[in-house]
Amino acid sequence: MENKAITSMNIYEKMSAVSTEIKTVKKNIVVRAGNNSYKAVAEADILKAIRELEAKYRIYSYPSEREIVASDRLTYKNSAGTYESLYMRLKITYAFINIDNPSDMIAMVSYGDGIDQGDKAPGKAMTYADKYALMKAYKIPTGDDPDQEPSGTINEKPSVNKPAPSRSQQTGTKPAKSTSQDTPQQSNYKRVVEQVKATKSPWRIEQINQWIINETGEQMKINSLDENTLQKLLAAIKQSAEEQNQ
Repeated sequence: MENKAITSMNIYEKMSAVSTEIKTVKKNIVVRAGNNSYKAVAEADILKAIRELEAKYRIYSYPSEREIVASDRLTYKNSAGTYESLYMRLKITYAFINIDNPSDMIAMVSYGDGIDQGDKAPGKAMTYADKYALMKAYKIPTGDDPDQEPSGTINEKPSVNKPAPSRSQQTGTKPAKSTSQDTPQQSNYKRVVEQVKATKSPWRIEQINQWIINETGEQMKINSLDENTLQKLLAAIKQSAEEQNQ
C-alpha cells in the first residue's frame, strides 16, 4: 500500500489493516505459580508483533491513564509458614492515535491484576493491562479459543464422571460411611461459590473464566488454580461486589 493511501486512512481503517496483517503470537513463556505452571504470551512478543505494523500504518499507541481500583494485603499460610503479598488491580486507558490526524484516536479501557511478595505488584498489573489492551485492540490471536466449551452458571456443580455401581449397590447392602474429604484443589470451587454468595457479587462463571484467562493467559479450571491465584480471584470477586454497591 502506498504511503499516500495510508496517510488518508482514518484510525479505524488503520487499526483494521493492522489486525488483518498481524500474525498469531505464540505463548512462549512458562509462568510458575506454586506447584502449577502455565504458558503465557510475553509482553515483548506482543510489542514486537505490532511495532513494525504501527510504524507502517502511522499509529502511535500508549497508556494515557492509569488508576488503582483495588489494593490489598493478602496473608497466606502453608506448611512453610505465613507470608504476605500485595495485591493490586489497575484500570488503564490505552490510546491509539492517528499520526496523520492526532485528533483522530481511539481509547480502550483494560484492567490488570498483580500480586507479589515484594514491590512488583504494580509492575505486574501494568504489564497485564497493557498487554491485553493491545491484544484485544488488534485482535491478536494466540492459538487458544476460550469459547470452545460451554460455561454455565456459577451455582452449577463441576461435572464429574459418574462411577460404576459399587458391589454394595448391586447387592443392596449398606455401604460403609465414607470419611474422605475434599483436597485443597477440589475445595477451590466451593470457596469461589461461597465468596460470590457471601459478597453478593454480580460475577457469574463467564466473568470468572474470563478473569482466569486474563490473569494466567490460559484457560484453566477453578480447581486447578494455585493458592496465590485463588486468593487474587477471591479478592477480585469481593471488589466486583463493592463496585456494584457504590
